[in-house]
Amino acid sequence: MCLILFRFDPSCEHALIAAANRDEAYDRPTARADYWNEQPGILAGRDLEAGGSWLGLNQSGRFAALTNYREGRAAPHQGPSRGQLVSDFLSTELSPEDYLNQLERNGQQYAGFNLLVGNARELWHFSNRSPGPQQLAPGYYALSNGQFDAPWPKALHGKAQLQACIEQGAEEEHLRRILLNEQVFKDGLPDTGVGEELERLLSPLFIRSSHYGTRSSSLVYLGKEQFDFYEYNYPYGELGQPDRRHFQHRF
Repeated sequence: MCLILFRFDPSCEHALIAAANRDEAYDRPTARADYWNEQPGILAGRDLEAGGSWLGLNQSGRFAALTNYREGRAAPHQGPSRGQLVSDFLSTELSPEDYLNQLERNGQQYAGFNLLVGNARELWHFSNRSPGPQQLAPGYYALSNGQFDAPWPKALHGKAQLQACIEQGAEEEHLRRILLNEQVFKDGLPDTGVGEELERLLSPLFIRSSHYGTRSSSLVYLGKEQFDFYEYNYPYGELGQPDRRHFQHRF
């Protein structure tokens, strides 16, 4: 996952509304969102190369989402897959705080990541490139591939669009269209060590290139008694009619 826009407010009907894009190499094997055969309580897409996920829920209303932390052109990491953290949280009964406190003790074995975990009552963030877990106050947030809520242009733009959309009713298609923005930002780009040309290529909310780009979008509406989860898959970054999947579950 490379961009997560979200509003968290436990006092609302939908405590969590999230809109997210997953960017990945086009040829990396991936399974679309579904309930997992060996862990039927987990609903998530799946990276078939490393076995993990980037965003998912379980049947009791737990939520997890992950972004990679961009750290230049570093050598491939030899530790465990970060994507396993999503399914780990969804399969445990630990509270979000206890899970992240446990993860903090061995988080450095993973390549850099941001992890959101929670439910309709509480939402937490942890990065192994920042000090300690933090519980999030109600509000609007954007998480990309750097520090939490860092003012990257696409994050600022997406967060403003998300807030406007939610204030107007948070309709599914309006939320999805926020994620389809291909505007290339030229100013205010981060320096993550990949060079100016690549920073610019990675600056849109929806990324397209010859071999890498936005593979799917996800929408989550999570309340105290029900969630709705939408996934849209874009083969090779094509914005034609996406493969749309919708899951609704009461708990």
